[in-house]
Amino acid sequence: MSWFMVNIASALLALISLSVFIVIARKLATTIQMGRELAEQVHIGTSCLDRAILALREEHQDFRDENRKMDARIIESTRIRREIDRCVAHMEEVRNQLQNDFNLLRNLPTVKTQEHAATLKTTQTYSKRSILPKKFPVFVQRSAQKALLHNTTQPTDSKNFPVFVQRKTQKASLYSKTQF
Repeated sequence: MSWFMVNIASALLALISLSVFIVIARKLATTIQMGRELAEQVHIGTSCLDRAILALREEHQDFRDENRKMDARIIESTRIRREIDRCVAHMEEVRNQLQNDFNLLRNLPTVKTQEHAATLKTTQTYSKRSILPKKFPVFVQRSAQKALLHNTTQPTDSKNFPVFVQRKTQKASLYSKTQF
């Protein structure tokens, strides 16, 4: 009987090992399935993170572009503000010069005193300060000289004019009999 007991014990041990194998195989199958699901979730999470990173990079690039645009606008507005300040200062200077010129014109002697001064000093010409500011182009800054009654030519400073304008001009005097 001992062989019989040994056979039963070995059969029981074989059944126990078979049942353990089946349980372990089922747990292994569920573990493999959970591992696959976990891998799929990791893949989905990774792809979502990649899309989020791509969206953030695009946003970052958009912000960089907007930042560059804003910097360019700030630089342009600063340049325009400087130009406006310069123009306002220039207009203020022109206004002050015009105000000074108007004040000088108001203080000019009257017509009677001019005739009296002209009879005393016929050879002396009257020169006044130019009304135009000095920052205009050359063709605007030329100085006008008063012509004498007995002078037939009026001197001009032709060096300030372009080549096609540099010619002598003559002004008809009151005593000239030539008519134009």
